[in-house]
Amino acid sequence: MKSQKSLLQGLPTSIDTVFLPPVSTDDLPKNLRVESLLSVRLTRSFPALCNTLTSLKELGTPAVALVVDLFAIDAIDIAKQFGIPTYIFHAIATYEMSLCVMLPKC
Repeated sequence: MKSQKSLLQGLPTSIDTVFLPPVSTDDLPKNLRVESLLSVRLTRSFPALCNTLTSLKELGTPAVALVVDLFAIDAIDIAKQFGIPTYIFHAIATYEMSLCVMLPKC
């Protein structure tokens, strides 16, 4: 997406990003629930992730970290196969953050 690419272009030049190719969902029912669609897309993207990590390693520029969000947590297992540390990115809404901060005080 354009907004994501714009954000990633603002990262330091020492950080390289890799975009996986889109996966086809043409074979799925049109009325599939969005959470099911997301799950299928992620599962179908794992082979491309493996191929990309393998290619980077073969080129002598292996990935040094993998950042995933809470929806792609299964990718952590793939990163482990390659010996790559993983980090979970979780953008917390202000309300959720205030709840976490204030809950211990209640």
